[in-house]
Amino acid sequence: VGQIAYNALFAAPGVTGGDAGIAGVVRPAIWSLTLNSEVAFMWAAFVVFALVLVFVEVVDRSPLGASFRSIGQNEQFMEAHGYHVKRLMLIAFGLSSILAAVGGLLLVFYYESISPGQITLSASGVFFLVVLLGGVNSVWGPVLGAAVVSYVSAEFVNPPGLSAFIMGCLLVLVAASGGKGFVGIGRAAVERWTTR
Repeated sequence: VGQIAYNALFAAPGVTGGDAGIAGVVRPAIWSLTLNSEVAFMWAAFVVFALVLVFVEVVDRSPLGASFRSIGQNEQFMEAHGYHVKRLMLIAFGLSSILAAVGGLLLVFYYESISPGQITLSASGVFFLVVLLGGVNSVWGPVLGAAVVSYVSAEFVNPPGLSAFIMGCLLVLVAASGGKGFVGIGRAAVERWTTR
């Protein structure tokens, strides 16, 4: 899908700017508050992040979220019990698309531009790595995964390739633990500690 979107950007240079992308995007103003300074924009991004996190947590704890989890565990069982699985999957896809669009808008406003180089296959791989490291079955898993990937990428730049090596080691560690991610590993450790 990412490669299709990447090629589509080149197919309509009048709309997307083609290879050069779109530059000079103006950050929005919220009432009288302008987001031109980095600090103001970061606070606005943090507020959006908090609202998105609350929204995802509410959906996760709702009957709709329970339906999503049940479909993920056993699609045929849910269909046999009268749930409209395709409709629920479409709702999940729509909600996740909206949240991805919010993240994309924040990215565009932060850099004040967008180009095809920002949606390469390797960029998609980073998002996949974030979810795997943090944990799939958790709202906080991707948050933790993003924090770890951001920290390792920023702090371990020398020698070249060190950050990729560290993330590879972390990925092997997560895979060896059954693919539960850091949140799953932490929950398992807490359960073992409390049942002693």
